[in-house]
Amino acid sequence: MFKGMYKLIILKELSKNDLSGYDIIKKIESLKGKKPSTGYIYPILKDLSNQSYISFKTVGRKKVYKINVKGKKFLKELDSKKKNLISTFFKLDSNINFKNNKHDVLNFCFHNNTIKKILFYKTKIESSKDKIKIKKSDKILEDALRKLEKL
Repeated sequence: MFKGMYKLIILKELSKNDLSGYDIIKKIESLKGKKPSTGYIYPILKDLSNQSYISFKTVGRKKVYKINVKGKKFLKELDSKKKNLISTFFKLDSNINFKNNKHDVLNFCFHNNTIKKILFYKTKIESSKDKIKIKKSDKILEDALRKLEKL
C-alpha cells in the first residue's frame, strides 16, 4: 500500500478516536488484513505531526495521537474532491456498466488509485464480448466491493 493511503487511513481513524501508534497499526491490520510495520507507520505519524494534521500527548510510555483542525479540514477537502470525481465519472460514457452499485465501486477504486485502469479495462473488456474476461472483471469488481464493505 502507498504511503499516501496510510496517511489517509490514519487521519480517517483519528477523526473517529484518539489512538496510540499501536492502536493505529491494529486498526490498519483489521482493515487491510495485513499488519504494517512500526518502521513504516511511525515515520508517517511524525510526518503528519510535522504537517500539523495531528498532535500527540504522552500517556505513560505511549503517545496518543489526535487529529487537529487542519487535519479535519484536509479530510473534508479530500472527501469533497472524491465526491466531485465520482460525480464526473457518472457523467462519462453511459456504456460503462458496473453490475453492482457504481458509487461503491468508484469509491473503492478512488481510494486505491486504480480508477482509470478499471474504467479503461472494464470498457475494453465489455466491448470485446469475451465472456471469460467479462466474468473475470466482474469477479474483480465483486472482490473490490467486499473489500470496500470492510472499510
